[in-house]
Amino acid sequence: MTDEAFTILVDIPLKKGKAEEFLALARDVFAAMKVEKTFVHATALRSADDPDLIMLYEIWLDRENFTTVELCRPYRDLYEARLPELLRSPRKVTFFDAVISVP
Repeated sequence: MTDEAFTILVDIPLKKGKAEEFLALARDVFAAMKVEKTFVHATALRSADDPDLIMLYEIWLDRENFTTVELCRPYRDLYEARLPELLRSPRKVTFFDAVISVP
């Protein structure tokens, strides 16, 4: 495991009126993932201009562990199964490394 933190931004463009269902699923995933040893922080953000546009902001340690272990956790199964019915277009996942940080 590496202690290098990285950030994931996930744009979630939802079909009209599907935000509350999505957020309920996301709350369950967030509750389960907060005990993972490489988890640092997560926030779900809602666009001020579009209530059906959500962005997930997550900070994790160890990108390899995240992609090979964390994304495969069983608590994500229902979330992943429902997502195709909720999305108006594909989600966009972008990984970032910190270059400047202020506590």
